[in-house]
Amino acid sequence: PPPDCSGLTQQAPYACGRAGPRHADQQAQLGQAVDRSDARRGDLVVWIAPPAEHSWTGHSAFMLDADRVIHATGHHGAVVIESFAEADSRYRGEGFKAPVFRRLQV
Repeated sequence: PPPDCSGLTQQAPYACGRAGPRHADQQAQLGQAVDRSDARRGDLVVWIAPPAEHSWTGHSAFMLDADRVIHATGHHGAVVIESFAEADSRYRGEGFKAPVFRRLQV
């Protein structure tokens, strides 16, 4: 099966005893909003998908540090560590909205 970004970002808080929503658009409401300049390891980053006929609502990842994300992506066909700038450029180039950054309290 293809990689599942929102499943990955749902399972990490679950492993810490916190239930969370399954879909990226709902995950974009979790925790507290943070600015890109304040994003740090563990913060959730979500790109909301453009409206279309598909079952997914966006793409979600975790910040690994200030410059990299870890995410499950069909582009690479795996869970990968990638520069935030590269992922952001690709998703925004595909019509996704600017990413939101959320700090989860676990």
